[in-house]
Amino acid sequence: MDQNTSSKFRWRLWLIISAVIVIGVVILIFATRGSKASYPDINSPRPIAGNPSARVVLQEYSDFECPACGLVFPVVENLINRYGKDFRFEFKQFPLRLIHKDSYNAAVASECANDQNKFWDYYRTLYQNQNSLSPADLKKYAKDLKLDTVKFNACLDSRAKKKVVDADIKDGKAKNLQGTPSFFLNGQQLNLQSFADLEVALKAAITGVQQGPVQ
Repeated sequence: MDQNTSSKFRWRLWLIISAVIVIGVVILIFATRGSKASYPDINSPRPIAGNPSARVVLQEYSDFECPACGLVFPVVENLINRYGKDFRFEFKQFPLRLIHKDSYNAAVASECANDQNKFWDYYRTLYQNQNSLSPADLKKYAKDLKLDTVKFNACLDSRAKKKVVDADIKDGKAKNLQGTPSFFLNGQQLNLQSFADLEVALKAAITGVQQGPVQ
């Protein structure tokens, strides 16, 4: 093989190797895209605790990473256990993303759990583990609660419930919320001096003595 032929051979071999590398990269890109988490658009009913048909409605706008929300969590649990047949409790997402870095993902994760009818179990787990809300933690809690983790992980990774969380945030901002937790009783915001006032206001609404905010 003369020098000219050898040079042409090396050139062709280089072209072939380059083509194989390019094709491999393209295949890898499409394979990666194909494996990207996807999740169906499920329109699950929002979670409700207590009596769904009660005339008294208590709403809480909350953040799973908020310390004050963690403190009021057992208070709300106690109210549901004691007066649940007399009022309807609605939880609203209001993650404070600027100060709580994991709060938004936690909110999305709770809505993913809601798609598997496990919102309240997951909600309790998040409040009991407020300092451990990384994506890995959120997936571990789903596994611990025996959710379908393939579906849950796809939901969380794709942020499929983002629109649900964002709708609550938009609603809260329209009400000029400044922080969490924020409570509304029959549509009127409560001005609580202490969490004990929450029971006072709720009992008054249930008995019909008082409606609206505590002054």
